[in-house]
Amino acid sequence: MEVGGTNADAAALVGQAVLATIKRSSTANVTGGIMTSVRAVMSEAGVEPENVAAVMIGTTQFVNAAVERRDLRKVGILRLCGPATR
Repeated sequence: MEVGGTNADAAALVGQAVLATIKRSSTANVTGGIMTSVRAVMSEAGVEPENVAAVMIGTTQFVNAAVERRDLRKVGILRLCGPATR
């Protein structure tokens, strides 16, 4: 899943096989937009939640905010996992 300033794109994969893709307009509520997109692509692919092994999300939200210099606050950085290729 990729979440940007304009669109949220999601794909359901099994290995390298693409089961379904969707594109939705981004929303002000980023979390809600992600959840809507994930549900939509899972429905399109006919995938049940218990069959999902991993969810990967990429976003340009931070880059857009830094470039535009708006809605920024001092924060710490937390890395939740290693690279997706591991």
